Amino acid sequence: MLAAGITIGAGGYYLSEREHETRDQQVTRLQMERKSLLRDNQQLGQENDDLKARVAILERSKQIDSKAYADLDSYLKQLQGEILELREEVAFYRGIVSSNETKGVLIHTFIVEREGTTDAYRYSLVLTRNMRNDRLVSGTVNLSVSGEMHGDLKQLSLNEVSSSDGSALKFKFKHFQRLEGRMTLPKGFVPHRVVVNVQTRGGRRTDVEKAFDWSRAVG
Repeated sequence: MLAAGITIGAGGYYLSEREHETRDQQVTRLQMERKSLLRDNQQLGQENDDLKARVAILERSKQIDSKAYADLDSYLKQLQGEILELREEVAFYRGIVSSNETKGVLIHTFIVEREGTTDAYRYSLVLTRNMRNDRLVSGTVNLSVSGEMHGDLKQLSLNEVSSSDGSALKFKFKHFQRLEGRMTLPKGFVPHRVVVNVQTRGGRRTDVEKAFDWSRAVG
C-alpha cells in the first residue's frame, strides 16, 4: 500500500503536485477556490431571486386575471338579470295590451320576499286593466293569510300582520298599479296561501278575488 500523495512513475516514486506546494501556495489556492465558490453561490442566489421575482409576477398576473374574469362574470350575470327583468316587463305590458278583458280590474301578480331570517316579509301586488280603457278606476284591496299555528287553522287579516293604518289597501289607476307593503307573521305561524280581494268603487262596482299559494308567491 502506498501513502497518499505518492505516485509510481517510470523512474520510481515521486510526489504529486500538491505535495510540492508550500504552505503559502496551499493557502492561496484554497482562497481562490473559496472566492470561486462564493462567486458561484452569489450567482446562484441572484438566479434564485430572479426566479422568485418571475414567480411573483406570474402569481400576480394570475390573480389579476382571476379578478378580471370574476368581475366580467359578475357583470354578465347582472346584464342577464337586467335582460330578464326587461323581458318580464315587456311581457307584462304585452299582457295588458292584448288582454280581452275590457272591464274591471285584474289581479296580475302577488309576490312576497322574506327579509333575512326574520318573520317579516315585503309584498308586492300588481293590479292591471286593459289599455283600451282610459277611465280611472279606484277601490280597495283586502289581503288575508291563511295557514296553521300550533296545529290549528288560522286566517290573519292584513291589519293583523301589517303595521300600516287601516285594514285595506287603496288603489287608483287607469291601466296598472303596483301596491307594496310589509307584513310580519306571528311566531309559530306557518303560511299556506294568500287571498287577495279587490273591491272597485263607482257605478259598476265589482269584486275580484284570487288565491296565491304561499310557497309559489315567495320570491
